[in-house]
Amino acid sequence: RSVTKAVDKAVRSYAEITASSQKKVMEEMSFAQASKDVVQQVVRQLDVDQVERKKKKFNVCVNKVPESTKKSPRDREKEDYQYCIDSLEIDARDIVSCHRAGKKDEKISNFCRPLIVKLRREEDVSYYTLDGRGFMTRDKLWINPDLCRADRKANFEARQEAEKRKKGKKIAEEKKEAKQEKKK
Repeated sequence: RSVTKAVDKAVRSYAEITASSQKKVMEEMSFAQASKDVVQQVVRQLDVDQVERKKKKFNVCVNKVPESTKKSPRDREKEDYQYCIDSLEIDARDIVSCHRAGKKDEKISNFCRPLIVKLRREEDVSYYTLDGRGFMTRDKLWINPDLCRADRKANFEARQEAEKRKKGKKIAEEKKEAKQEKKK
């Protein structure tokens, strides 16, 4: 009887150890599979971003350009093209085409869709955007490179971080000045 109890206890202990090790192995396998899925998803997104960058490498984007009031899409496009030449001072020989991004929203009267201008060469994009930093026209409009969503998000986050650092430095300077005034 005591032998049977000892055997039962040993079998239960072995079963518990086996179950817990199997559970651990299963968790590790699911983590590895999840990691593999995440890596595959990230790689796919990087590929998509790369394709989008290739499509946009000859484009510049101009925001807040007033929308044409003409009814015909072709007439609006011609007006945008002329605006690029006259107001943005882009040489007509450098322009391949131009179009508005997105759909026109008739409900919002002063809404201006971004104007996308396709240029002939990457050098033209570099020239009109001051090597990707952006160029402000005399009408106070910015000519920027046409970036993919991931690049726009990265630029936004970098601007936010720079703003935080700038605010942090300003606060530190104010504290330093306050300490100096207390000493006087």
